[in-house]
Amino acid sequence: MKSVRHRRQIEREHRRVWNVLAPNAPSTLGSVEKNYLIWGILRLVLGLVQMTFAVAAILCLVFVGLSSTTVTCIAVATIATLVSRTLFRGRRGARR
Repeated sequence: MKSVRHRRQIEREHRRVWNVLAPNAPSTLGSVEKNYLIWGILRLVLGLVQMTFAVAAILCLVFVGLSSTTVTCIAVATIATLVSRTLFRGRRGARR
C-alpha cells in the first residue's frame, strides 16, 4: 500500500529545493543537520589525512630511510591524530 501525502507537504518540499530561478529558497537542512554534516566532513578529512600520511611515512621509511620527509609525514599524521582525538573525545558516531 502506498502512502498518501498531503498536497501542502508536497508543495513545501518542492519549494525548499534550491533552484537557479529561486536562489533565496529556504534550505532543506536545519541547524542540527548542518552541524552533523560539518562534524562528519571534518572527521572524514582528518581520517583521510591520518591514513594517507601514515602510509606515506611507512613507505618513506622503507624506501628512503629516516629522512626529513619521513619525519614530516610522521609529524603530520601524529598532529592529525591528536587533533582528531581532541575534537572527537566522547563522540561516538552520529546519534540522532
